[in-house]
Amino acid sequence: MPTPHVIGIVSYKGGVGKSTTAVALASCLGAAGQVPVILDADGQQDSKAYRDEAIAGGKGFICPVASVSPETIDARLSEIGEVADYVFLDCPPDVHVFSPLITRCEMAIVPTTPSKADYRGAKRVIEVLSDFGIPYGMLVTRSERRRMDRRIAGWVARDRIDVFDTVIPDRQFVREIFGEPFKPKQLHELRYDRLTVELEEVLGETTQ
Repeated sequence: MPTPHVIGIVSYKGGVGKSTTAVALASCLGAAGQVPVILDADGQQDSKAYRDEAIAGGKGFICPVASVSPETIDARLSEIGEVADYVFLDCPPDVHVFSPLITRCEMAIVPTTPSKADYRGAKRVIEVLSDFGIPYGMLVTRSERRRMDRRIAGWVARDRIDVFDTVIPDRQFVREIFGEPFKPKQLHELRYDRLTVELEEVLGETTQ
């Protein structure tokens, strides 16, 4: 059976949409007939809490979510490798903890808001990923615009950062639906359906 795609979602700090991205991408892929799994290594356990909240409310959840650590990651990947198509590893915002985790990943998604402080944090994560030779894509989240604004586009061009074309807009309803399954209309509004297509294209290129 083919090995699942293992994708790390890594940020330098919280509040940039890391766990939201894990849940939203899993939702898009699950709706398309793929089998996603989320492994939550972040001490906040937001992805797992989202799943637990959904199940407690009788809503169900799109995919399995399990807690992992650097000590348990290999065993977890071995357990789910025969059933999963995609594994999203929700990494902690701590370079010392995510470093041994990220080496298990085929590529990484690095979310950042358009703020200069968050962009600088994302750059630090990318430096670590580059040291390990892990392909990555920066993802602009919580944007007031549906396209990348000129300021962050200039930073990305100056620093030669690999960035996803898809920009995730800031929407109030995301803060209000914790534990609620994403609806197709919401995933489309947030453009995660577009990001899913772009991610599949990138993974196709990296495996050729």
